[in-house]
Amino acid sequence: MGGLFYGFGGDGAGKRMVGCVSVYYDTCIHGRPYDDESDPAIARDIADIELVTKLCKARKYPILGSKVVLFEHSKIADAELKGDINKQYQKTIDVNVIITADIAMRAMTLQAEGVGRWDSYHLAAAEAADAEVLLTVDKEFIRIVERKNLSKVLVINPLTFLRKVYLWKK
Repeated sequence: MGGLFYGFGGDGAGKRMVGCVSVYYDTCIHGRPYDDESDPAIARDIADIELVTKLCKARKYPILGSKVVLFEHSKIADAELKGDINKQYQKTIDVNVIITADIAMRAMTLQAEGVGRWDSYHLAAAEAADAEVLLTVDKEFIRIVERKNLSKVLVINPLTFLRKVYLWKK
C-alpha cells in the first residue's frame, strides 16, 4: 500500500502518471464541514479537508465520489442542509463512480470482514476506480481496513493524507 502512495509508479501502479493520485471522498468528508465547529477536533478536520481539496485541485489529483454518497445524502432530513451538502459534492467531485454488480459483490465481501454497509460500498467503489486513497474521518472504518489489510486502497484521514503528501514531496 505505501508503495502506491509514495511512488505512484511502482507496485502495480504503472498505469498512473507519476506524481498523480486519485482520492475518493466518502460521505463523512462531504458532511464534516457542516458539523459543530466548536469542537476542536471537528474544526481541525474541516480545515484539513479544505486544504486537501485545494491541494488536489491545484495538483490536478482527481477527486472521486459515487452514487453511494448521493444516496446517503438523500437520507438527510433537513432539506437546506441536504441541498448545501449536495452542492458542495457537485462542486468538489471530478469523477462519479457508477455502482456495478461487481462493486456490490466486493462490498458484500468487505461487509463479511466487518466493514460497515455503506463504508464497504465506498471502499469497493474506490477500488473499482483504481483510487490510491479513500479519505474519511471515520476512525473505526480506518482501523478495520488497516488492521485486516483489506485493500490496496489506502484508507486514511485528511491529516494523514497531508502528512504523506508532504513527505512524498521531500
